[in-house]
Amino acid sequence: MTAQLLASDVLRNASYSAKQTMRANAVGVLVAANPKLVQAGPKESSLTAAAKNIRIELKAAFPSIKFSVKTSRFSMGDSIGVSWTDGPNSEQVNSIVNRYKAGSFDGMTDCYNYESCAWTDAFGNSKYISTYRDYSDKMLLSVMGRVCRWLGGMDKTPTVEDYRQGRLWNFKQSGGCDVQWEINVALSRHTYSITRGQSC
Repeated sequence: MTAQLLASDVLRNASYSAKQTMRANAVGVLVAANPKLVQAGPKESSLTAAAKNIRIELKAAFPSIKFSVKTSRFSMGDSIGVSWTDGPNSEQVNSIVNRYKAGSFDGMTDCYNYESCAWTDAFGNSKYISTYRDYSDKMLLSVMGRVCRWLGGMDKTPTVEDYRQGRLWNFKQSGGCDVQWEINVALSRHTYSITRGQSC
C-alpha cells in the first residue's frame, strides 16, 4: 500500500513538474516574440508590468489616441482603469486589455476565480480591469445629427448639453423610438480605423 502511494505521488509530482516546465517554455516563447513588452518578475511587479504593457499595446494599435492608464492597490487585490476620448470603441480596447485580467468574478458564488496563463505570467496582470470611453462635443454632434436624421420626425433637435445632462428622454420621435438608446448604440459602434489612424 505504501509503495503504491509513493508511486502515485511520484506520478502526480512528475505531472506537475512537466506542466510547470511547459508553462515556463511558453513564457519564454512569448517573451521572445514580444520584445517591446515589459516582463513581469523581480524588477517589475505584475500590476506595474501589466499597466506598462497595456500602454505600449494601446499606443501601437491606436497611435493618435491618448489613453490614461491608472493602477490602484487595495485590500485583497488591485485594479487598472483605462480611459480615453473618441477613438476606438470599447470592444477594440477590451480586446487588448482583457488579456491582462487575472481572472473573473463569479456573482453566483460570490468568488473571484483566478485564471492565470502563460501571457499573464510573462507580462503581468490585474485582478480588475475597467475601461471608460468619453466623447468630445464634435463627435457627439456628428453622431447625434446622423441618428436624428435617420430617425426623422423629431419635434426638436437635441443638443450636446441635452445628452450630457441626460435630458434625451424628453425628446419625442414620431415612430416612438428611444432617442437616448439609439444615440448610445450609434456611439458604441463608432469605431477606429487602425490603418488610417483616425475615427471613422
